[in-house]
Amino acid sequence: MHNVLYCIVIKNPFKKMPIIFAGDKSSTFLVNDIDLLLSYKRIIAYDFHYCLETIRSKNRKLNSDIIDIKVIKKLLIGIPKKKLEDKKPWSLGNLINRYLDKKESIWLKRVYEFQSIDPLSDPLSVEIIKKVMTAFFQLYKDLVSQLKEQNELQRFFKVEYPVTNIFLKRELNGIKIAKSKLDDKIKELKKDYYRSLKQLEFKYDFSSHRIMLLNEWDDIRSYIGKSEFKDDFNYNIWETIEILREQEEFLELLYEAKYSGRDFKELLKYSVDKYVKIYPNFDVIGTVTARILITKPGIQYLKKENRKIFEPVKNKSFIYVDFDQFEPGILASLSKDKNLIEFYNKGDIYNQISEVLFNDMEHRRICKTLFLAYLYGMAKDRLLSLAKSSDEKIETRSFKNFFKLFEGSEKYRAKLLSDSRDNGFVDTYMGNRRYLRNKGSITQEEKRWVLSQKIQGTASLIFKRGIIAINQKYPELNIMVPMHDALLIEVEAESEEAYSQKVIRIMKEKYNEVCPEIDVRISLEEF
Repeated sequence: MHNVLYCIVIKNPFKKMPIIFAGDKSSTFLVNDIDLLLSYKRIIAYDFHYCLETIRSKNRKLNSDIIDIKVIKKLLIGIPKKKLEDKKPWSLGNLINRYLDKKESIWLKRVYEFQSIDPLSDPLSVEIIKKVMTAFFQLYKDLVSQLKEQNELQRFFKVEYPVTNIFLKRELNGIKIAKSKLDDKIKELKKDYYRSLKQLEFKYDFSSHRIMLLNEWDDIRSYIGKSEFKDDFNYNIWETIEILREQEEFLELLYEAKYSGRDFKELLKYSVDKYVKIYPNFDVIGTVTARILITKPGIQYLKKENRKIFEPVKNKSFIYVDFDQFEPGILASLSKDKNLIEFYNKGDIYNQISEVLFNDMEHRRICKTLFLAYLYGMAKDRLLSLAKSSDEKIETRSFKNFFKLFEGSEKYRAKLLSDSRDNGFVDTYMGNRRYLRNKGSITQEEKRWVLSQKIQGTASLIFKRGIIAINQKYPELNIMVPMHDALLIEVEAESEEAYSQKVIRIMKEKYNEVCPEIDVRISLEEF
């Protein structure tokens, strides 16, 4: 195999083979044969996943290591997508145009937007491709320098780069669908979806087309009496709806309509697919916390009862390993909060809180709701309102004791806020920074997400390191679907029990490398 190839891949809607500009140390060229691409050990690429359908159709294997330029840029940005206002700094034009002159940028834009189907039809193409690839070489060099400057170099090459390659291979090989179960599930979801829509319209005169447009309190304030949570709705409307939905029928119907509708539409896509498999597209920096997202189709968003459509191939089984109370355990360890560590290690953390506060375990549900809302930044006065609206018997004294239990966590949060303000960012111990608007000051909104960024970013790191370790030690296993705090793996049926314990052991080791005080629990469940 050759050593290193640089390439820009552009999806071609008119042909199976994408448009591929490529270059190595000796030349630049347009790739017309996928085997040429696969003859290189390492490929530094933009949008390499558009090559996978061609590789699949030719029944080729992907043995090259892929460095994804988009992944580097997303790691460096450190800002949530919703704050970027659709600017997409990782788009090809935004990445490379500063290295090109106006004529070259226009030429590349025409190709990228399919205005030029055959790039070589332009007599100047050969020279322009050479300049584009020279710019791409420099772009990669500059991005690596930025990784080093922002303390993200180790994070990228030790974590994001290997994870990218694991899931590119999964996208190539796909996941089998049980067609017989798919039609039944589509019918069931369709009923749930339209039932909730009808109730919203007839009981509340709320038009169904507005559901996907909701983004702030004013969109729903006339339908519910929760004005004290206005700031929470404006911060993250669907997260807040999820927290409060058990208390308001309207919110429950909104939630059901959105998510049953989304699952229904996703499953419809599977039903018209000509394959017996789906080939999901993975975004390994899918969120600002570096959580892996499956962007197409939305497997991770399917409710558990709607995942029955997936099945292992012949003579294989699924194992599904799930961290129990993943993020509360991380907070306990990072904060060194003795009470929280003790609660976690004794068993179910929410039962422990209920026992201490109320001398029973009947308040587990509200204790869980309160703790998670607290973990992700809800203000104390609104937490009290949440507690009382969930259970009017809750006394203010019991609620105040809730915070006294977690003084260690409160001190940790205060120090984290102070450090983040001084540094201008919050990160994990392996990079993955999220930046504040201004170094030296911190807004109320930023105070809300700093702790959750730290905890979720650390969770993402632990999870990815576990995936990498499993893949390195047991390459015969098929890593299928990441679910934030759970992982679906396909194994030989006869070895299911043995591999289940091996996978759990690795995941525990990776968790305890970061959180050594925690007696982490990992369950085997149905996918």
